[in-house]
Amino acid sequence: MLLPMSGASAMLISELRPEGGPAMTLVPAFRFDVVREALSQSPIGIIKIDVEGAEVEVIRSLKTLIKQDRPVITLEVLPVHGEAAEFRAERNAELRSLLEGLDYVMHVVRKTADDTFAGIEVDPNFGTGSDARNKDYIAVPEERVEEISAALRAG
Repeated sequence: MLLPMSGASAMLISELRPEGGPAMTLVPAFRFDVVREALSQSPIGIIKIDVEGAEVEVIRSLKTLIKQDRPVITLEVLPVHGEAAEFRAERNAELRSLLEGLDYVMHVVRKTADDTFAGIEVDPNFGTGSDARNKDYIAVPEERVEEISAALRAG
């Protein structure tokens, strides 16, 4: 079930927040293939996904573009904890499977206790953590890992 988003507790997949939430606000959403028609037809270099639990659906809908353009993908993945821990773990495993099936390598953006940047590293345990500080990821096409890693070290 999809839910409209509302403020800081936005959520698209109701099972990810079984305790419910505040009043709902409707937010328009469009499939990328509809929006793509209005954009340049140049290859897409980076995709940022922050869809409050609907990452699997976004990756599925962008599969053709991802295979063709091989963009870097930044995304937030909900930590596995709370009442929805089992459901989140299943969805995160499905997301991991989708991305690995597209030959992507997951990197976690590490943060300190005060939420400042602490580095980026390959995460062999993608989507299984419960620490909300480490919920930001960068998915890198396998063939570009060295190039992107070098750029991140230089930056």
